[in-house]
Amino acid sequence: MNNIVTIIGASGFLGSSLVSFFKNKNYSVIEIGRNTVVDSSINYGVIFYCAGVSIDFQTRIFDTIDAHVMRLRKWLENATFDKFVYISSTRTYIGQEDTSEDRELFIINKNDIYNQTKMMGELVCSSSKRSIVILRLSNVVGYDENSPYFLWSVFRQAKQNQNINIQESNVSIRDYLYLDDFLSIAHRISIQFIEGIYNVASSINMNHSRLETIITKQSPYKWAYGQKVITHPIISNEKIKKDLSFQFSNPYDFIDKLFNQYMTGKANNDK
Repeated sequence: MNNIVTIIGASGFLGSSLVSFFKNKNYSVIEIGRNTVVDSSINYGVIFYCAGVSIDFQTRIFDTIDAHVMRLRKWLENATFDKFVYISSTRTYIGQEDTSEDRELFIINKNDIYNQTKMMGELVCSSSKRSIVILRLSNVVGYDENSPYFLWSVFRQAKQNQNINIQESNVSIRDYLYLDDFLSIAHRISIQFIEGIYNVASSINMNHSRLETIITKQSPYKWAYGQKVITHPIISNEKIKKDLSFQFSNPYDFIDKLFNQYMTGKANNDK
């Protein structure tokens, strides 16, 4: 396998992180934007398909369908590559009792355009009969002060000396995945022969009360919680740990590290 990687969705958080990471490892990196047309004369090497809509998918239905399925189909149908890595989500396990990769999934909410299109994207990949890796990622966390996602919104409230207001209850949970873990796994996938579906998650569900104990070590402000309860099953990560001989970082450690970096202004963004 050559040292060419192609990042589709190179301007997003995951995509730009992959671009920086592989460039630092002296890979030849091809960056693909929204309007890039597939060139059938190029071997794109290992393609990481990071294009997607996440935080505002409910108001961007057609963009979501286009990113998760339609653009994906064009690359799978027309591009020459060694391996294709489709970035999916552990969100597809909502309501499932078993989170192992070989189990059939069902969509509880028929109106959930995000899960429906992610599952369709996975089906397109697996039906293409090409060299495919599907990564179902949990909540990826890295140093990103401008992130619109939950964890960084809490960090910003703390730094601004505000009381921390969360719409969810203190027993709500999330599985946090360290960005560095994802990048390390991406590198191993680029050089090792593996195919199929893999969960990429810490397999530790952290509730907001535990998060509060981390934050209040440096920022002892009042926390106010809402009534909404977010629940997720514990994500099985045994398959990728076994096949790649990988050990995941503990979210209690890396969240504490990221928050300390943010509060002290000593960011160490070593992508």
